[in-house]
Amino acid sequence: MTHIAPDSLFAGTDLALGMRIETINGSRFTYEESVGYLKTVVGQVVIEASYIAPVPPANASSAQQQSDGGSSIQGEQQSDGGDSNQR
Repeated sequence: MTHIAPDSLFAGTDLALGMRIETINGSRFTYEESVGYLKTVVGQVVIEASYIAPVPPANASSAQQQSDGGSSIQGEQQSDGGDSNQR
């Protein structure tokens, strides 16, 4: 995710910049498919997302490389099928 508009359905949820959406309502989508799906879905929306581990510089030693351990969160939001341009 690169942007969450302050007035979007997902503002105020646990979704955060730098996360990758893994599933929406238990299904995987391409970016284009997810945008289309979110514009049409009515009712509860459950998004599973995880932080993207930063890529260490090429000259970093293995002791300096860190990962978030694959942590993931789930956010829930009610949708009325309204138009949204969020990623």
